[in-house]
Amino acid sequence: MTRLSAGAIGWTLVLGGWLLAAGGAARATAQEPVSRLERGDRVRVRAPSWYLPRATATVIGQDRDGLMLRMDGLTGPRTIPYRDIAALEVQRGRHSAVGHAAVIGALIGGLGLGVTAAIASATCEGWGCLGLGWPTVAVSTGVGALVGGGLGAAVGSAYRRDVWHAVRLPGRAPSSGLGLRVGPATTLGWSIRF
Repeated sequence: MTRLSAGAIGWTLVLGGWLLAAGGAARATAQEPVSRLERGDRVRVRAPSWYLPRATATVIGQDRDGLMLRMDGLTGPRTIPYRDIAALEVQRGRHSAVGHAAVIGALIGGLGLGVTAAIASATCEGWGCLGLGWPTVAVSTGVGALVGGGLGAAVGSAYRRDVWHAVRLPGRAPSSGLGLRVGPATTLGWSIRF
């Protein structure tokens, strides 16, 4: 019988947390030029001086000074100068969330069942504990990952999300980089401006 120490359980939790954080979807953040925007494109615009923290709109037109947009929830078009726009993104289709949801489900399922097996192995005493140890933890983690991944993929198949690309505004340096998105609000990344 192999008993797991509290340190081994702690390292299992640390490793599992790191894997959960690393399992987020990496996304490229290269920018398109604003000249590629066309009438009817869906955009997200952030213009703090216009009290637009992050508004969705439809492009009606553009000129050398700004964009003419029909803002969701507002009547009439608005022309916003490029100098007042802090960030602009254009929608380029929809993407299935099957892979992302499967990875999250596998990480949660594997981590959950693996930690449960590790705790059971560390606290179990007597004849009923035969067979518990690292092999049981490994098998439990694998089974949890398979079941969690399957459930995650099933849930993700019913969900489609918008794909947004950053737009480079006139007079601003282009940037590109790589971001790591872990959850709906957590983003880690870097960018390079040319």
